[in-house]
Formats: sequence, C-alpha cells, structure tokens
Amino acid sequence: MPPQSSEVAETTSAALSRWPLPRASGGKHERGTCLVIAGSAMTPGAALLSAVAALRSEVGKVQVASVTSVSAALGVAIPEALVVGLPEAPGGDIHPDAAAVLADRIREASVVLVGPGCMDSGLAAELAVRTAASMTDGVLVIDALPLEGLSSRARDLSHLRDRMIFTPNVKEAAGLAGLEPDEVGDDDLQALAGDLADRFGAVTAVKGELTWIATPDGRRWCSAPAGPGLSVAGSGDVLAGIVCGLAGRVDDPVQAAVFGVHAHAEAADRVGRRRRGLGYLARELLEEIPSVLAEVSE
Repeated sequence: MPPQSSEVAETTSAALSRWPLPRASGGKHERGTCLVIAGSAMTPGAALLSAVAALRSEVGKVQVASVTSVSAALGVAIPEALVVGLPEAPGGDIHPDAAAVLADRIREASVVLVGPGCMDSGLAAELAVRTAASMTDGVLVIDALPLEGLSSRARDLSHLRDRMIFTPNVKEAAGLAGLEPDEVGDDDLQALAGDLADRFGAVTAVKGELTWIATPDGRRWCSAPAGPGLSVAGSGDVLAGIVCGLAGRVDDPVQAAVFGVHAHAEAADRVGRRRRGLGYLARELLEEIPSVLAEVSE
C-alpha cells in the first residue's frame, strides 16, 4: 500500500513491493496513449530519449511531436512511434501555436508530456499552458524549461489539479517557486516539493542528490542518494519518459511518479556498475527499464 500522509517512504524495491505496479496487459489501445511534445531543432535527442523511455515502460502507443525540421529523422529513429511535425519558432523551439495543431491528439491521449529539450523557457511555458487548455481528460507531465516559466500561471493549470506530474531539477523547481537557484539547497528540497505540490495540485518530484516526491494530499517519498550517472546529459529526459509511459497505463499519477523515479535510479545503478561509474550515456538507461519495472510489478 502507498504510505499514509504522516509518513515519508523510500523509493526502494523492498518498500515498493508492498504497492506493486500493475503489469501491462491487454492490447495497445488498452494500455494507453502517450503524446510526447519535446525537442527543438538543436535538441531532437531529448524527444527521442523521452519517447523510447515511454515505450520501454510498456505504454500502449507513443506519439512524438517536435519541430518539422527534425520530425523525419525522429520518425526513422523511433519506428515504433507516430511522429508529427510542428511549427518552429525563430530560435528553433516548438512554437506555442503547435498546441492548436495537436489539439485533437492532446484530447485523445491518456497522458501528455511537454518540455524535454525545449530551449526557451517563455515559449515552453506558453506551450505547456496552451496544451493544458486543450486537455479535458488524461494526465499532463511537465518537465524541464517550461517549469521555470510557470511560476505565475498556476491558475492556467488549475483545471488539471491532481492530474499533473512535475519533474524539475533544482534550478527548474526554484524558478517554478519564483526563487533564484542559489536560494535553494539540498536541505530545502522536501519543503520545496511539498509547497509546489500544494500550490499547483501536481505530484512533484524535485531532483537533487536525493529526489523528493510530494503529492497535493501530503504524502512524501524520498529516493536513495543519486549516483553520478543521474547527472549525465539526457538523464532527465529518460525520467520524464518513464513517468509519462507509466502514467499512460496505470490509473494513479502518484504511483507513476514514484515508480518512475525508482526505475530511473535503479537503471542508473545497474549501468553504473557495468561501466564502473564512468563514461556511460543516458541512452544506456533505456535497456534496463523493462527488467527494473518487472521486479516491482504484480
């Protein structure tokens, strides 16, 4: 069972075995549809990492939406996914008008992920808000730069309360809270995650040396200390994709976030042991995701 509001639980295999993840079953339509809105002309790899991580988490279908200049390459690199080209802003980011292009897909998706690989926080925040406005059901996952631009826009997301997951690093969490990064230390992360969860109504996983997960109803989880592998480029994109994939196939955004954080950390530990802690790439985490999730599933 998940912890009660007075407890702080750990995201370990032993602890999560008392709250097992439902195994994926049924056809692809029964296992949910994940829409990944991510990447830019300069960072198409972020969209790739998130989309493949979602697929490895056994969501039924994955759709990827990124700027038209990279969409063909993404389609070849991820043959299992439908890929949609989007209008591009002058700096190479996804233009916020893309939300109108995607409106039908946004409404039909079980879960929508916005943010990995976005380069301009203002454009990315506007894209997230317009995406949220098109959602009548499902879960919204927001990662990376959009979060830095959403500090004053909680009202624009209020209709999705209890149906959002935020996965910021410390800098992004500070921006979301209206703070400067140097105002937030590792000792502040538990309180910061709780404040953001309460204010936005989102399950919030703040990534630092420890990852603190907070829910709007007061529950808390804490990860084990992160190894150096979790700080490699692209690691956060993988985490966002795992969380997105799980949110597409389970009924509880809280469980999707908690198990996503665990799977990400455990995958990193396994790759780190193989590489002796040096020189591994975020893409290597992808191969470990299915076996980690299988170990904490019913």
